Amino acid sequence: MSGIVIIPGEGLDMTRYVYADVLFLVNFTANYLLLRATARLSRRRARQGRVILSAFGGALYATFALAPGLDPLYAWPLRLIAGALMVLVAFPDVRGMALYLLFLSFYLCCMVAAGTAMAFLALVHGLRSYSLTDQVWSPTPWWMALAGLLMAAATPLLLALSSQKPGSPFLQVELEVDGKSVTLIGLLDTGNDLRDPLSGLPVIVVDLDSLKGILSGETIDFFSSKWDSLGENLALDPMARRLRLIPYCGISGKRGVLPGFIPDKVLVSKKTGLRAPIDAVVGVSWKRLSPSGAYQALVHPDLV
Repeated sequence: MSGIVIIPGEGLDMTRYVYADVLFLVNFTANYLLLRATARLSRRRARQGRVILSAFGGALYATFALAPGLDPLYAWPLRLIAGALMVLVAFPDVRGMALYLLFLSFYLCCMVAAGTAMAFLALVHGLRSYSLTDQVWSPTPWWMALAGLLMAAATPLLLALSSQKPGSPFLQVELEVDGKSVTLIGLLDTGNDLRDPLSGLPVIVVDLDSLKGILSGETIDFFSSKWDSLGENLALDPMARRLRLIPYCGISGKRGVLPGFIPDKVLVSKKTGLRAPIDAVVGVSWKRLSPSGAYQALVHPDLV
């Protein structure tokens, strides 16, 4: 049975019935798609669990806010706050200016979605829109309908700006270890000339945090420490045979050694848009490569 929220009108025949479960499902789906669009537009990774949790919370808010007597919860300031909380839940590690830009991306996606819906209603009902507050159909100014159409038309442009175009410095990188895989955003780094001294393979430098889903706890501990010795558990782990130490020289002249490993599979998007398995070594950086989180890997130019 569906739960029903009754919204009274001016007369008995004006009473409106809203099925709470349908309302929740529609809002959950819309929130999920908006958060995914935000992640794509801002070039950020969003964990599936976080996105689902955020969309779930937003759907609960929308469902309860439309219940009788709770109309004040649907006021514009509270809706903006609810959207900001959804972004914070879905992207918990973003801070500073990057968080501000993430908010802008989210609200821009919301405006595009709302504009598309407004344009559809204007076309169907002859420039008339539905109001949740007074429950009537009222005339809509022509400029609002035009703004909705323009927002809808902007969708292909936003997708084009967020996609991986040939010649873009950003590439998609997929790494696989023992059947587990992770997809990252990589920056084509023409200054990256690192190679594994044993195999001569080019090196992709990756954030340690981005690898926690495919590496064992012992391996993560190794990369997080001074990696000057192997722990007893790691020494017995097959992963120990894949470990590499890669010497490097920074721009400032500082020399050091970067720990790394050989993955089972590496896929990097080509300039043609195609992806093919390549041979490469992954160097692990315990520091974030991009403070804003725009990318998680530095791709060797020979790999593209």
